[in-house]
Amino acid sequence: ERWKVKFDEQDEEMHVQVAARKTMTMQMSELLNEKEDEIDILKRKMMRQASMLSQASLQLQNTDHSPVIQRKNSSLSQQESGLSVYEDDGHETQSGVRNSVHNDEPSRQSDSKEISENT
Repeated sequence: ERWKVKFDEQDEEMHVQVAARKTMTMQMSELLNEKEDEIDILKRKMMRQASMLSQASLQLQNTDHSPVIQRKNSSLSQQESGLSVYEDDGHETQSGVRNSVHNDEPSRQSDSKEISENT
């Protein structure tokens, strides 16, 4: 009978250990499922963000920057050729010639007076 008591105690202890392992396995399985769900949610968020970034990148690529570039290039070409950046406003050009479209008439008259006085 001693053997039977000892066997029953060992049997009960094994059942307790098996039950504890089953409980632990179930808890770990639930935790794993929760983490997999969190990972799926994060993957979907990342895919949405990647899609938004891709769309924004395409919009930036399709944006026409050429007018800005053309304006900069035309300013550079005017400066390089010595043409007036200030057209018809009375300021000096880069070549040092004064733009005086509005004041042109009086200077022509004085030139003609000088010519007539010299003859």
